Amino acid sequence: MASKDLNAVETNESDIFPPYCEKIKVDLELRYPKDLFELNFDESKNELKQYLKNVLEQRTPKDPLDREAIYPLPYHLCMIASKVYQNYNSKEKEKYELNEEGFPSGWELLTIASNPSLSNGYFGAAFWHPEREQVIIAHRGTEPTNVGSLWTDFKSVLKNDVSSQINSAVTFTHHVQQVFADIDREGKTHFQMFITGHSLGAWLAQVCTFSMKYLTIVDKQECFGESKKKGYHAHTVVFDSPGCKPMLLQMKDWYYVRNDNVENLPINSLDITSYLSAPNLVNTCNTHVGKIYRVFIDFLHKSSLSDFFYDPQTHSINNILKTFDKNTGLFKKNKLGNYKLYEVIDWPGNTDEYKETDDEGFTWDDLSEVTQKVLLNREIVFHEQEKKLSDLVEEFNIEYREIAKFFDFHSLIKLINNENKLEIGDKPYGIDKLEGAYVDLFEEVNHETLKSNLNTFKTDYSILHFAARKGYVEIVEKLIAVFNSDKVALIEFVKDKDINGWSAMHIAASTNSVEIVEKLIAVFNGDKVALIEFVKDKDINGWSAMHIAASTNNVEIVEKLIAVFNGDKDALIEFIKDIDKDGCSAMHIAAKKNNVEIVVKLIAVFNGDKDVLIEIIKDKNKDGCSAMHIAAKKNSVEIVEKLIAVFNGDKVALIEFIKDKDKDGWSAMHIAANKNNVEIVEKLIGVFNGDKVALIEFVKDKDINGWSALHFATKKIMLKLLKNKYKDGCSAMHIAAFENNVEIVEKFIAVFNGDKDALIEFIKDKYKDGCSAMHIAAFENNVEIVEKFIAVFNGDKDALIEFIKDKYKDGCSAMHIAAFENNVEIVEKFIAVFNGDKVALIEFIKDKDINGRSALHFATKKNNVEIVEKLMAVFNGDKVALIKFIKDKDINGWSALHFATKKNNVEIVEKLIAVFNGDKVALIEFIKDKDINGWSALHFATKKNNVEIVEKLLAVFNGDKDALIEFIKDKNKDGCSAMHIAAKKNNVETVEKLITVFNGDKNERWLKFKTSENIDKMLIQFLNDPNQIVWKIDNKE
Repeated sequence: MASKDLNAVETNESDIFPPYCEKIKVDLELRYPKDLFELNFDESKNELKQYLKNVLEQRTPKDPLDREAIYPLPYHLCMIASKVYQNYNSKEKEKYELNEEGFPSGWELLTIASNPSLSNGYFGAAFWHPEREQVIIAHRGTEPTNVGSLWTDFKSVLKNDVSSQINSAVTFTHHVQQVFADIDREGKTHFQMFITGHSLGAWLAQVCTFSMKYLTIVDKQECFGESKKKGYHAHTVVFDSPGCKPMLLQMKDWYYVRNDNVENLPINSLDITSYLSAPNLVNTCNTHVGKIYRVFIDFLHKSSLSDFFYDPQTHSINNILKTFDKNTGLFKKNKLGNYKLYEVIDWPGNTDEYKETDDEGFTWDDLSEVTQKVLLNREIVFHEQEKKLSDLVEEFNIEYREIAKFFDFHSLIKLINNENKLEIGDKPYGIDKLEGAYVDLFEEVNHETLKSNLNTFKTDYSILHFAARKGYVEIVEKLIAVFNSDKVALIEFVKDKDINGWSAMHIAASTNSVEIVEKLIAVFNGDKVALIEFVKDKDINGWSAMHIAASTNNVEIVEKLIAVFNGDKDALIEFIKDIDKDGCSAMHIAAKKNNVEIVVKLIAVFNGDKDVLIEIIKDKNKDGCSAMHIAAKKNSVEIVEKLIAVFNGDKVALIEFIKDKDKDGWSAMHIAANKNNVEIVEKLIGVFNGDKVALIEFVKDKDINGWSALHFATKKIMLKLLKNKYKDGCSAMHIAAFENNVEIVEKFIAVFNGDKDALIEFIKDKYKDGCSAMHIAAFENNVEIVEKFIAVFNGDKDALIEFIKDKYKDGCSAMHIAAFENNVEIVEKFIAVFNGDKVALIEFIKDKDINGRSALHFATKKNNVEIVEKLMAVFNGDKVALIKFIKDKDINGWSALHFATKKNNVEIVEKLIAVFNGDKVALIEFIKDKDINGWSALHFATKKNNVEIVEKLLAVFNGDKDALIEFIKDKNKDGCSAMHIAAKKNNVETVEKLITVFNGDKNERWLKFKTSENIDKMLIQFLNDPNQIVWKIDNKE
């Protein structure tokens, strides 16, 4: 951003404090329905004000002191927040009528605002109540199919930066605020402002609370700055906001907001109330401000704490609505008659403190079954004695709601954090306060359910288990010695399991205690059958001691367990093949944990029995993964080598093995390419040892989504992108930060070893949305990969041209993408492909996407002068064809000149004008050309106050005053000429340029329009007759 001369800001006349910040822009593309009030036009604002005054005048006058103070209740605001998820249609206005059960009468829709562009997607509505003098503004939340919403979630909510939806929300809120501020100033009203929203809409509402109080539009600038005047103090009530505190603090830094010498006043003084549901990861993204309440959605049952992942049902606005009592407008009550609501001191913050919102406070029934189990197994002090809470319930028949008094919330959360662990993928995971400690804490569990669960609190840990867990070898010896030759009883003792199905052997294997494993094996004293049965025993997840030892990488324990079988090879092989409930053998687990030594030990068991060993390593788990798939996923080159070596020259069987796919259709090659592991790719290619046909077949093979290994090599994250967004119309050009896998692309190309036809067929292959590897490389700005693909065609010009001309579903070729991505090098590469074939090249660069845009449109839109020059140079003196090219329009009627003026690019405007090279008639026709809304380049230039472009356009007429005056007088569909637009924007310099065109002719009636004070003075000076000014816009002139 260019630096600003702060001293140039007229602080005596302006409402803005310096320094000013251009972060939040006025959304000039914000749309209002034609059948409602359009607040982006002064004329419509004036109409609205008149309408509001007429309605207010018809009210029965009341003394303000006698007026009943009635405010929208949480239910009413939640209902309005849910309304804005419905699209507005003038034929279905009844959808926006507030006639639901329990909703007070008198509220009506004022207007709707939206920005439907793909990169924005904002939607909001304003409602008002004339009798109560209240206004409610609601902003829509995230819609998964809307790219603008998703981008706002990422850029603004997670990154605390401004996105287009912030610009839209703040602009809409400001428009509504200004209308009622004018009404308040002119009459005896004092309108109260309320803002609401859900999810992303809640977050936008909180940002707008700040902007309404502290910001206003900067004169002559299309952005917001700090206001010197006192702004509206809005009352904001939101539902499931992701947390806005970091963004508000960021905005405070941007705008140097006044604080009246009170620390943090701008944030803490905002009137914001948030209602948050749980389990819900959305509202734990950031910290919150203002009053925070926890909402109980207890009609949704969750079976266990491990289901803590984000549950869209608890985040649903419709389910939050169900927590209200429609008759009272407040939250429903629990069995004791208390509101199911907690005020939260910090969420998800650092303290995990709550305070109660009623006299009874939190009750036992508010805790989930899982949390109750945790608490009931804790020891507490009762009547000066330590007792388990479960015993207390049984022995003293204590009332459940009294149990809560033994725990404050701070302790409760700590208990949940410490006690609840689960495994997500390969990673042990503690449920901590930020990531889900609130899950399922508050679901009601009835008395009978609690009673029936009391018997499950027993851990069944014996003293032997305890000693094995702690690694107390001597105690284990002493406990074994107690049985003093009673071998049967001793074996029963060591075989005993806890509630997880773990014997002392499982525990010793998990704690890597080799000595205790030896002691336990010795107990059986030669009883091989019983010992084998003991070590084969499984826990509740199907894990034997061998599975555990493979997981902990304890080679010694694995050796001890193998030795138990003492030559019984068949039984040992069965033991190693044994699988857990997920279908994993010890071989799978060793590969998963990258434990090479253990893989070697397990292979050695088979001692030359190659066929059986091959069968075992080919074995798959429930996900269809063999040890080879798992080794590739874990990037374990050594294990891949060991598994390949098993086949010992049996090439046919080995090729079959590495071609095998998991349930997603991925072979080890797909996985290695996706993981960017060049070494494994080389190992797998090496298997084919010159069998080119089989190798080509292998690397061309596709998964269930139609992806070959080359697609993964070109873009390993593209599959996820296409799954999540491509189907909904969002192309990869909207996504940033791709990564490059040039080395693996080279490896795959080398596989074809001169078979050009097969290779071309391979790289031309598309994903089902029409996206080839070339499109992806252009998206990524990867010049090297583009060069590699071009080189594949090796002189076959026709085939190469066909390839780069190919389009994906939005009608974009790789050239469109390169122009959009500002990549001059790739554009040059594509132009060079045509090698002097001017006709074909011109046809190529003229090609349009589904929006009617050529590469020139994209280049001008992206302000890339160099690409514009490259494209124009293609015509090489063919002036007629070039003029036709630059005059070409998209579906909105925009030529390259419209884009250039909109983007304030003087250099491109000059280049486009220069094309006509003295052909004045054709050039005038070009710059007079209008879009579908009747806007010429001059309209855009005056709107942007770009005096230099205005001068360039006016100079085209070169003394033809009549034609120039006609051009300036020309109006768009809204009846506005360039002068109207310049006056409306208070663009003094532009108005001055337009006035000089008339060169003393004072009688032009088209100058009769409403102007700002500075422009008035200029016109009066020019006309030397104040009576010539008529204070009304006459669109019929």
